[in-house]
Amino acid sequence: MQRRLFERHSRDVPTGRVGHLQIAGVPDHHASDWGELDIRHLFGFVDDLGFDGWIGCEYVPAAGTSEGFGRLDDYREDNA
Repeated sequence: MQRRLFERHSRDVPTGRVGHLQIAGVPDHHASDWGELDIRHLFGFVDDLGFDGWIGCEYVPAAGTSEGFGRLDDYREDNA
């Protein structure tokens, strides 16, 4: 699944036609760092592609919205 996702992003993001990405944990739409998708790798990948659009987080929070967004703090600190 991830390989196809990254192939598609490699093809589509550089065109400039992608204005925003929508992410969620696979397969149950929990926070994006749970499940099959390596969200830290995805964020680094789209950064490397030069993506400067919005990334929306669509998920069912297991312990509340604030805690769910707090899970992104490590990534933000490493890539500030």
